[in-house]
Amino acid sequence: MSTEKSFLRFLGIIILFAILTGSLAVFIIHRYSFPQKPSLNSILALCVFFVFTTSLVYSMVSVSITKKPTKMVTYFMGATTIKLFLSLLFLAIYAMTHVGAAKGFIVVFFIFYMLFTAFEVAALILKVKSPESGT
Repeated sequence: MSTEKSFLRFLGIIILFAILTGSLAVFIIHRYSFPQKPSLNSILALCVFFVFTTSLVYSMVSVSITKKPTKMVTYFMGATTIKLFLSLLFLAIYAMTHVGAAKGFIVVFFIFYMLFTAFEVAALILKVKSPESGT
């Protein structure tokens, strides 16, 4: 499968994953007594943010797998570091602009961060183990 088709397939799956994760988060937050509930717009912003950053990391590492498989770990660590700094910047901006709702948002943010990072790592492991990757 070509790199472009592989990325488009990944993008479709990550968008579906974001919809499911966001829907589950909204259900849990509004069903149970959750202090300082993040708004629906905040959950949507989280989904968009994580689709963007996860896709960015996946595309950077996918290119490294096809071009220089021996440098894959270096590219993965670099891309993950970029994702971490973007996440910290996103959190800092949100916390400064929404002081009252920051605690609940941060809890949801870190849950999303763990879920999307696990999804990203699983997708990359499958890509590395696939016969088309050339590794």
